[in-house]
Amino acid sequence: MDVRMDGRVAVITGSSTGLGLAMAKEFAASGASVALLARKMDALTAAKAEVAKAAGKTNAKIEVYSCDVAKAQPIADTWKKVVADFGKVDIVVNNAGISHAKAFDTVTDEDWQGDLDLKLFAAIRLKGDLHGIIVLERDISRQGDGPANRNSLFAATGQKDATSNDDREH
Repeated sequence: MDVRMDGRVAVITGSSTGLGLAMAKEFAASGASVALLARKMDALTAAKAEVAKAAGKTNAKIEVYSCDVAKAQPIADTWKKVVADFGKVDIVVNNAGISHAKAFDTVTDEDWQGDLDLKLFAAIRLKGDLHGIIVLERDISRQGDGPANRNSLFAATGQKDATSNDDREH
C-alpha cells in the first residue's frame, strides 16, 4: 500500500539512529517533510543525508535540530524553530528513549526521573500548540486540527475532553 504524506510535516525525536531514523526515511520517501531531533549534531548530519536520499525526488524538506528532549526549555526553543522553519507540524513521533538494563531493585530515583523526563514529559511538552490533551494510546485517531502525537504510551488527539471519553468502546 502506497501512503502519500505530501504536504505533511513530521517531527521525530531520537531520529539520528535506529527506529527514529527508519521512520524519518519512510516519512520522507512518502513525501513528508521531516524535522529530525536528537542530541548529537554529528549523528543528525549523517542522518539528514540518509533521509534526503530516501526522499528522492519528492519535495520533502529535511532539517535537523540538536535537542535534549528530556529538558523543557530545549523542547520549547526547538519547537519554535521547527514551526518557523516549516510553518506547521502535522505529526510528532516521540521516539527518543534509553533503557536501563539492570535489576528492578537497583533502579534509582534518578533513573526513574530520567525515564519520566525523556519518555513521558517529552511527549507532554512536545504538544507545542496542539491545544489538545494527552490520552491513552488506544485512542490514536486524529481528531481536531492539531498534529497527531504518537508515543509508546500516549497520543495527543487535539480533543480537549478526550479523557472524559476514555471508557467508551473502541
